Amino acid sequence: MKIRKIEIYGYGKWVNRTFDDVQDLQVFHGKNEAGKSTLSSFINSILFGFPNARKKDQNLYVPKQAQAYGGRLFLVDTRFGDVIVERVKDRNKGQAVVTLADGVQQTTKNLGRFLLGMDRETFESLYTFKIDSLLSLKKTQKEDLNHYLLSISERIPGRSGETFQTDRQRPTIEQENTGC
Repeated sequence: MKIRKIEIYGYGKWVNRTFDDVQDLQVFHGKNEAGKSTLSSFINSILFGFPNARKKDQNLYVPKQAQAYGGRLFLVDTRFGDVIVERVKDRNKGQAVVTLADGVQQTTKNLGRFLLGMDRETFESLYTFKIDSLLSLKKTQKEDLNHYLLSISERIPGRSGETFQTDRQRPTIEQENTGC
């Protein structure tokens, strides 16, 4: 799976902002308060749900000037082909709407089957680097880092030791729901 495009309706400081042509390895950099953490939180919110107001010390990133709180991610190379994942706080009870390449839409609370069973914690540990993590790498022994990188596949449920075939047919939503 790859994020090809990011459309933000409203999330923290970002309002009506689009990031086109996201690269395979995309680095967002900038000065403090440029919106890097906001963008990272946005991606997590679209995939796994909005931050919860009940958790202390968690920024909700509610936009001050936008009418809609949320946006869309355009994903390519998912197990269902190219899809659009949209989540808006006050629509569909905050659930994600997934639009498949053929236009079929499905509302879902859990995008796990689109993300190969990956949860928020696993996604964040594999795909985001924050300053604390990067600073701790300086103290990490080479052997420990190698062990961590080699064990990553074990963190994705049901994927350990699996070889991926690029020419296999993608399942339909109906096949996925019935387990065929």
